[in-house]
This record gives sequence, C-alpha cells and structure tokens, in this order.
Amino acid sequence: MGPVVTSILEAAAPRSKSLIVSLLGDSIKPRGGAFWLGTLISACEPFDINERAVRTSVQRLSRDGWLQSERVGRKSRYALTREGGARIDQASPRMYSPPIEAWDGTWTVAFAPPGSLQAWERSQLRKYLEWEGYTMAASGVFLHPLGSADSLNEILGELNLANDVFVFSARSIEAVSALGLCDGVVQFWDLNEASDRYLHFLSVFDPVARQLGQAPGEFSDMDLFQIRLLAIHAFRRASLHAPRLPAALYPNGWPGLDAYHLCKKIYSHSWQAAEQYLDRLYAEQEERPKPPSAYFYTRFGGLAAHDDEGALSSAAG
Repeated sequence: MGPVVTSILEAAAPRSKSLIVSLLGDSIKPRGGAFWLGTLISACEPFDINERAVRTSVQRLSRDGWLQSERVGRKSRYALTREGGARIDQASPRMYSPPIEAWDGTWTVAFAPPGSLQAWERSQLRKYLEWEGYTMAASGVFLHPLGSADSLNEILGELNLANDVFVFSARSIEAVSALGLCDGVVQFWDLNEASDRYLHFLSVFDPVARQLGQAPGEFSDMDLFQIRLLAIHAFRRASLHAPRLPAALYPNGWPGLDAYHLCKKIYSHSWQAAEQYLDRLYAEQEERPKPPSAYFYTRFGGLAAHDDEGALSSAAG
C-alpha cells in the first residue's frame, strides 16, 4: 500500500460494507453489475478488508435487497438486483453529473392533505421523496426545485398513492413582500453536515490531487484504483447528505462545488489505470470480462472516447 493511500485511510477509513457499495456503483455496475465473489475479495484486499469481512458485507447487502446470488459449481456469483441497480442509478447524478447551473425558478410541490394518508403511508411517502431529494416544508408538503415527473409517477405508483397526493408547480410571486421560496433553502434543508463532510473531503484529497498532477508516474495501477475508489466513496458519503440543487440556491462559499471539481480532477488522473487494474482482476475469474458500458464514459461531463470494442483511448480535453 502506497503512502498516499495510507494517508487517506488514516484520515477517512471507510467501513467495509459502505466501501463495497461504492465499489458496486463505481466499478461493478458499469461492467454489467455481476461478479464472482472471488473478484470482489481480490478488489477489497488492497484496502485491508479481509475475506471474512467481504463475505459478511455481501450477506448483509443480499438481505437488504442489493444483491442476488447463484452457485456455479463451488463458486458464488452475485449480481445487483433491480432494486440495487435503481438505488445506484438514483444516487449517481449526485456524484458524477456536473453542477446544475440553469434553473427557471420553478419548484415541484407534492401535497398530501391532512387525513388523506394513514401514518405508515405518510412515513413511506416522506422516505421515498426525501431520498429523491425533496424536503418536507410543512406537514404533508414536499418541495423540490428540479422535481422529475417520471420519478414522481414511479414513486406514487409504487406506493399506490397516485390518487391521494396533489402535484403541481409553483413560483415565488415577486410583487408580494414576503419571503420567497429561494430564501427558505437554508430552512428547508440542513446543509451543515454536508458542508462539514465536503470540507473534510477537500482537506484529505486536495494534497492527493496535487501529487497526482506533479508525479503521476509514481503511482501503480493498484494505487490509482484505490485512490479513485476512496475519493468517490468519500465524495458519495458527502453528496448523499446534500440536496442536489441548482448552484444559485446554495449559500455563498458552498464547498460542494469545490469538492465536485476536486473529485473530477482525481478521477481524470486515475480512471484509466483503475480500469486496467479491474481488467486484470476480472480476468482472474472470467475468460472474457465485460468492458465498461458507454454511460461510464459520460461521468463528470465526459471522460474519454472509446472505440466500438470498448477499448480505452486518451482522455478527452
């Protein structure tokens, strides 16, 4: 383990299960979402996560609905479930998509009138909407500046609440001398924990980015695989505590924007070597491992071009 990786682990040591979730989203889902248990054990070994911890984490993720398994001879093969894949897809824009600059000032509002839902239905609705990025501004009233009609339809359909919840668009009336919706952002969302996590991310990974830029040849493929995963893991942990809002709605000096650009910089230095390392890990268990899917190359606004066989080429830009 290189000194840079050691310093990261000392400053931000991840739990095994949580790191494996990051690995599933960052590295395994783009390659089809299926893996041999032996591949996962090998991938976790450089992080000092032993085989027993990997097996325990995989069992827990299976119980939680993330993974499904099958036995092939004496070997175990796992794959992301539909639910597990959907959870990753839902969270991915918070890490890999550029900050949202354009916004027309329109909010999406979901409103469950008093007495329209049973307590457990209201609890489920709040859970699903908050995971989608909504905030509960008042009892039964949920707001989002970028609410997706498709996502709302899916949530309400899954909860069987399509006939119980009103959904409409809203804008502040500038002529009225009252607080506008934009003024309430710091009241609607608690940004303190996310801000602290982003600041910690910046303090740990800014020196890493400088070293990657100054002496890239000093790092092995395994080093860069570790750095990429540890960076995206720490950034994921911070971003999941922050709403995905248009840039104009964040307070001045919001560290999430700097954290995104730092994570992008580290990813641009490390992703190709990390993929080469993953190719070798997969090849230990599979005759013809899958290359990353096309969507992988759109991360952070575009990583690189690749040919029809999926071969890597030089980074764009």
